[in-house]
Amino acid sequence: MDSGEIDVPESPKAASDKEMALGARSGQDALGHVRSDKHPDEYRAAVEAAVEEKVAADELARGVEPGAAAAEAEAPAATGGKVIDLAELLSRSLKKVEPKGGPRKAEAKEEAAAEEKQAPKKAKKRAAG
Repeated sequence: MDSGEIDVPESPKAASDKEMALGARSGQDALGHVRSDKHPDEYRAAVEAAVEEKVAADELARGVEPGAAAAEAEAPAATGGKVIDLAELLSRSLKKVEPKGGPRKAEAKEEAAAEEKQAPKKAKKRAAG
């Protein structure tokens, strides 16, 4: 089909007030009117109550007065102005763990050591064979 065959108006016609009201009414009819006072969010209330119980139990287990931790959390923690460079700490940590040459070189060394252990067994099999 060629675009010349379709009659497209130059500017779209705006919906009338009657059409807008009909559209709004049909949307309300489809969804229904939900009253939050008649249908409370019981799931949310149950989750919030469970979280509060868990926090209170944790505070009691740590020997803290329930609710005191919330007051402490609101106050900003003093860090003493020291900034920690996490990237540098991670880099140092990896250098301590990884042997020189990286993980591939370490794997190659392990494979070579395993082959050396197997070499005497293979030589005996060849001599016996």
